[in-house]
Amino acid sequence: MAIRYSNRPMGYSPDAGRYGYSQQTGGYNVQSGARFPANMQPMDRCPENRWVKLYEPDGKCYYGISHKGGYQQGSWFTDGGGVKRFQMNSFRVNNPIGWVSS
Repeated sequence: MAIRYSNRPMGYSPDAGRYGYSQQTGGYNVQSGARFPANMQPMDRCPENRWVKLYEPDGKCYYGISHKGGYQQGSWFTDGGGVKRFQMNSFRVNNPIGWVSS
């Protein structure tokens, strides 16, 4: 058996089978669509002026908005008058791979 070299990471996972570079998901191979919704869009189509659900490679989902070249998380805050509003917090979404309209 010959050893073949590649400039892309390859390997084998017993639970997921063969995995490697996948162009459809931005470089992450998703074996089953169970972790992500069917209508998830790639990050190059993400709008910059509204809140969306952002997904990371491990399947975690955050509400976020484009801010200063990255994506900032949002959460509910209550001001002194008792009014609740949704606004950016101090946490960033580090590695989003897809988004869904919220």
